[in-house]
Amino acid sequence: MKIFSSILLMALMLITNSVVAQNVKIKIIANNNDAPVLMGADWLNFHLQRVEFLDSCVIKGGEGYLEFDLKQPTHVRILEHFFFVQPGDSVLLNLDVDWSSHKVREVKAVKGKNSSNYMFSFILEKETDQKMPHHQDYNDLMEYKAERFRYCQNQIKFISKLAKKYPISETYYKFLTDKNYYEYVADLAQPFRDRRINRNAIRKEYYKEYLHMNFHDEQLLGFSAYASCLWNYHYFILGNPDLKPFSYEHFLDIYTTTLQYFKGKMRDNQLRDLIVYYANMSNMKFDDRFEKLYEQALSIVEDKELRDIIEFNNFFGKPQYKDVPEALANAVFKTVDNKQVAFKEILKANIGKGVYLDLWASWCAPCKAEFKYSEQLYNLLHKNDVALVYLSIDRDANKWVKDVNLYKQQNNYSFIATEETRKILEETLQVTSIPRYLIFDRQHKIAYSNAPRPSQITRVEGLLDKLTANSKKVKPNIQSPPPIQAPPASIGANHGN
Repeated sequence: MKIFSSILLMALMLITNSVVAQNVKIKIIANNNDAPVLMGADWLNFHLQRVEFLDSCVIKGGEGYLEFDLKQPTHVRILEHFFFVQPGDSVLLNLDVDWSSHKVREVKAVKGKNSSNYMFSFILEKETDQKMPHHQDYNDLMEYKAERFRYCQNQIKFISKLAKKYPISETYYKFLTDKNYYEYVADLAQPFRDRRINRNAIRKEYYKEYLHMNFHDEQLLGFSAYASCLWNYHYFILGNPDLKPFSYEHFLDIYTTTLQYFKGKMRDNQLRDLIVYYANMSNMKFDDRFEKLYEQALSIVEDKELRDIIEFNNFFGKPQYKDVPEALANAVFKTVDNKQVAFKEILKANIGKGVYLDLWASWCAPCKAEFKYSEQLYNLLHKNDVALVYLSIDRDANKWVKDVNLYKQQNNYSFIATEETRKILEETLQVTSIPRYLIFDRQHKIAYSNAPRPSQITRVEGLLDKLTANSKKVKPNIQSPPPIQAPPASIGANHGN
C-alpha cells in the first residue's frame, strides 16, 4: 500500500471554503460549423449520476469559445471526452471530431497553460485497454478483491510510464493515482449493492479498507471518488444490513447514524447525500414521517450550498408555491408552426389546471428514454387535472420537429426555446442539466422546481396528492388549445433561434 501513502495530500488540491474560483478559458478549433459543444464536470454529486453543466458554445467558422469558473482541478467533459482542467487554465484545443457521435478522434494540437494535461487526458483514455475485473465474474469475493487491487496497481504503473513520455503536472498525476485507489475501494461495495449481500456474511478482511480510512476529512469532500467511499461506508458498513432498502426504517437508520457519527460539514454532506439518494434513486411515495425528517434536516444543515441542494430535491416536503419569475413569464417560445408564444400564455391556456413541465432536447438520450412512460404519466396527470407541457432547449429546430412527430402525444403541447429563452431558463430556474421536470399548481405557482421523472410515476403521484390536499381548484374560464398536430415535413427549416 506504499504507493498510496501520499493519498491524504489530495487536500492540498481540493476544494475548501476559503478557495476562490478562478477563470478557465478554452478555445476550440474543430472541423465543423454550427455544431454545439457541451461541457460538464464529473464532481457535482455522484448520486445524481450526471455531470454538472458548466458552459456551451457553438462552433462557427471552425472556432468556439468556452469560459467558466472553477474552484478545484477536475475532469471536465468536452464533447464525449474528459480532459483534466485546473483553475486558471487558458488553452487552445485543435480537435478532429466525429460529429455523428460527438467523439474526439484526434487532438491535433494543444497550446497554453497546462496544455500537456489535455493531451495526456486524451492519450490515456485512448490507450487504456485493460479490462476491469467485475465482482459478478467471481464466486470468491476475496479473489475479486485481489484482482481489483491488481488492476488498480497496473493502472497506476501505466500512468507513471505514460507520464514519462508525456509529462504532466504534479497535481494531475496525484489526481489520477488517488482517483484509482478511491475507485478501487468504492468498487469493493458493489457486491453489497448488486447482490444484496449482507455484510455480516462477509469477512471483515474483505472491506478492511473502509474500517481504516479517514472519513472525517472535510477537504476531501470535493473529490467524487472519496465521496463514493464515504457513502458506501455509511450505507453498507455503519447502517443496519437487515433493513429493507428504500423504506422509512432504512432512511431513519442512515439519518440517525449521520447525526451520531458525523459533525459539521461531514454531517451536512451525508444528510444531503441521503436525501438526494432517496429522491433520485427510488420510486416511492413519501409519507408525513419523511417530511418531518426532511424539515429537520433543513434546520440542521449549516452549509448554505448543501442546504440549497436539499431544498432543490424537495420530493419530501411541502410544495414551495413560488411565483413564476417575471423574466420567465415573458420569455418567448415557438410552436411547431413557428408561432411565438410567451410562457405566461402557455400557462394561461391551462388556467385552472396544474402543469407538469418537461424540459428536454432531441440530443438528450435520457430525456427521450423517459418518453416511453408518457402514456401512464398522461393518464395520471389527466386524472388529477394536470396538463403535460414539453419545452425543448434544442438549437436545431428540424431535429426537434422530427422528434415531436416521433414521440408526439395527442394531449400534450410542445414548444422550443429561443437562444435568449435558453439563457432565461438557466438564470431563473437554474436549468443546468436535462432532463428536468417542474410541477405548477392550479394557480400556476411553482410547487416543485425539480419534480420526479415520468419513470418515477409513484413519486409523481405522491406529489400530486400533496397538491390536491393543499390547492383549491380554479374553474377554467377559457378553452384549452387543441392537441398538437403533426406539422408538415417542411416545418422547422425557418425556425430562427
